[in-house]
Amino acid sequence: MLKNYLKTAVRNFQRQKGNSFINITGLALGISVFFLIVQYVTFELSYDGFHKNADRIYRVRNDRIYSDKHDKSAGCPPALAPTLKKEFPEVLESARLRGTDAIFVNADRKISDNLEKVFYAEPSFLKIFSFPLLKGNIKAVLEEPYTVIISDSL
Repeated sequence: MLKNYLKTAVRNFQRQKGNSFINITGLALGISVFFLIVQYVTFELSYDGFHKNADRIYRVRNDRIYSDKHDKSAGCPPALAPTLKKEFPEVLESARLRGTDAIFVNADRKISDNLEKVFYAEPSFLKIFSFPLLKGNIKAVLEEPYTVIISDSL
C-alpha cells in the first residue's frame, strides 16, 4: 500500500512540477522558520537560567523617552536599588553593578592588548547570583574594601 502511495505522489510531482516545487519549497521554508523560532525562544528563556533562583531574579529596565527616540537600557540611577528594597517588601536583595574597561598589566610590566570587562559590585551580588567560587568563602567575599573576584579564565 505504501508503495502505491509513493508511486502516486511521484507521478503527481512529475505532472505538476510548478505546483510541486512551490509546495515543497513552502513546506521546507516553514519547517526551517519554525526551528529557527524554537531555537530563538529556547535561547531567550535560558538567559541566566543556570542560577539557583533564576525564576526569582529580575532586571530593572529604564525607559527614557525623548522627542526623537525611545532608549531602553538597564542603566538606572544609583539610588534605585536601595529605594526599591526599602519601599517594596517583595524585594529581598538588590545589587548594583558598574561596568568599566580595565587595562591589565602582565608580570613583565607590559600592558595587555585586550581590554577586559570589569565590574564593580556590591556584596549582595553573590547572594542573588550563584556563581561558583574556586577559593574563598562566598558569604565573606566582597565585604571588605579592595577585594576582588577573578574568573578562572582571567
